[in-house]
Amino acid sequence: LPSWETTCNWSETLGLWYSFNIPPFTTDIFLHTAEEITGEWTKTKVFSIPYPFTQAPWISYAAKAHPELVRSDRRQCPLGLADGECELVFTFISNALEDTPTDNILFEPGSMEFAQRGYWPRFVRVIAKKSPEAPSRSIC
Repeated sequence: LPSWETTCNWSETLGLWYSFNIPPFTTDIFLHTAEEITGEWTKTKVFSIPYPFTQAPWISYAAKAHPELVRSDRRQCPLGLADGECELVFTFISNALEDTPTDNILFEPGSMEFAQRGYWPRFVRVIAKKSPEAPSRSIC
């Protein structure tokens, strides 16, 4: 299981352990799942980090699950949930990886506009379902 600043949680609905991860210096977020915490872990791509965080000097990391933010009432999910599906919530951070602090994009005029605000948690909700073909894998 990749463990670069992440969390590991149990989903009662999926009957799986799960963790989110962003491989270093990439722009895709993966959901890793396993029936046992010791593995074998499988991964499914669940999200692509949006522009401008896909370009240098941005780096995204710290994909962390937030089970406390999952809607308690399945009917609250805008798309609804079928049997065996569950909502998962995670965050990630994008930060500017620059050589000098004085030229840092985080402190430029307009840098606090939400679409380009760095070093601010981004919240994402996904719907997952246990794969019938591979029980240790989830489908998003």
